[in-house]
Amino acid sequence: MEQPLTSIKTPGFRRRQIAAALLSWRSPSPPAAHPNPNPNPNAIRMVCVSDTHYKQPVLPDGDILIHAGDLTENGSFDEVQAGLTWLSSQPHPFKVLVAGNHDVLLDDAFLEKYPERRYGSSKTRHNLDWGSVTYLQDSSITLDRLLSPSPTVQPPEVPATTTATATATATTSPATATTTTTTTTRNRQITILGSPWTPRYGASAFQYHPSDAATHWESQLGALPTATSTAARDLIVVTHGPPKLHLDRRDDVVLDGVRQAHDEVVMGWEGWGAVVWMAGMVVWGRVKKVVWGEDGGEGVTTFVNASVVGGRGNELVNQAAVIEI
Repeated sequence: MEQPLTSIKTPGFRRRQIAAALLSWRSPSPPAAHPNPNPNPNAIRMVCVSDTHYKQPVLPDGDILIHAGDLTENGSFDEVQAGLTWLSSQPHPFKVLVAGNHDVLLDDAFLEKYPERRYGSSKTRHNLDWGSVTYLQDSSITLDRLLSPSPTVQPPEVPATTTATATATATTSPATATTTTTTTTRNRQITILGSPWTPRYGASAFQYHPSDAATHWESQLGALPTATSTAARDLIVVTHGPPKLHLDRRDDVVLDGVRQAHDEVVMGWEGWGAVVWMAGMVVWGRVKKVVWGEDGGEGVTTFVNASVVGGRGNELVNQAAVIEI
């Protein structure tokens, strides 16, 4: 006899359900994660991969290549060196690597505990040839990307100019137009913060106990730049593990107070008081939009899972993720 379907509601289910609804109603809404049909010529193009597991996929062109860990399968010296040589051979001007739990050669503390994972080699990470790869381990780097506008069509008597925004202005005279190249350039900075840690499971590199998450991240990253403390316009955080509550999906979100309250309700840190506060903020956001035409203006944070392999054989199943900012 077929058993009827049952619905099990865990404690706090109703609060989480209402918080999710309020989050979906709040203003402003983040833009959809679709390719831009009219890309900004001065946008910085980031190519993101991770979990290549000793595979070497063909990568699209870009300004910055980011590998978010598990460059290798076993983490031996030869595998790590082969991966670095492959990354260095890519044409991207900047290349950044964060280790993963498979990249055991880069975790000295792990190898002290499990010396057999050196696989008989006497070479250490200090013997690696990093080439053009920048390695980040609970550290950050600020990259300067020098941007210059494309050739601009202008009448001869009108000099080419560049606005302070990301696009160049152009004026065309049908009768006497000529092509000139501007000499004005501008400097744009991007700060990249990288960390290899993931919650502990099995015997792998760069792991922490899940119950120590808060203190672990504070001790490892507390002194590093944040979105408000860095002088750079953009901050990119690269970790080997997925962000809590966003996990493996591509997600474009506005990290404002409403989002923070929602996340705290979902994790059980806050109760009905946070839900009521969310409702008030959502209503106030709608009032500002209707009465004064204000739509928030908060920046959007994009979460990306850049893993390219899957299955027991680590087959290449995903393309590299490309983000333009």
